Amino acid sequence: MVGPPDRPLRPGVAEGGGPAASRSGRPDGAVAGRPGGARAARSPTVGAPWHGDAAFGSTPEGTAFVAWLDVTWVGDGAPGPEQVPLGRTYEIVDEARRRAGFWSDFADSLQARARRRP
Repeated sequence: MVGPPDRPLRPGVAEGGGPAASRSGRPDGAVAGRPGGARAARSPTVGAPWHGDAAFGSTPEGTAFVAWLDVTWVGDGAPGPEQVPLGRTYEIVDEARRRAGFWSDFADSLQARARRRP
């Protein structure tokens, strides 16, 4: 597996570009492959049901978890397969499957915890 680069791969990120710049590679948040360069339908911090939630906000761990969900968010606006250099396809496939396995195991553990609750 290839380690992290010594510098950001996309211009704008090192210069303080926001999350939209780092996800799309465009400083305005436009998304490749969308008609007219349309913006992502939802950002991780807008409309997320856990933002402002009293249960998550009641502990430092809950607040940290919400922050972690934000930085691990994927969905509309995420880069597509055409943005991966062909020479890195298999490394990214491995990483995507590793992350998918993590999220599947996480969901299973969370569901099991809820089932054990009296």
